[in-house]
Amino acid sequence: MVQDIHLASGALEAYALGTSPTASLETVEEHLRICGRCQNELAMQIAIAAPGSRRRLRSIHITE
Repeated sequence: MVQDIHLASGALEAYALGTSPTASLETVEEHLRICGRCQNELAMQIAIAAPGSRRRLRSIHITE
């Protein structure tokens, strides 16, 4: 049985805010390319952070 492994909410938040360690960027971006659930979670993290945040948010554009 294959277990679904997803990114932690904190990792997605750090990615969205641009505060994730450089070493983990490639891993996070690779996972986001294939995981719809984490893509949706990232979109929610961005929506939550955007209204009160003056920080520049990171985003990823997924094309199929």
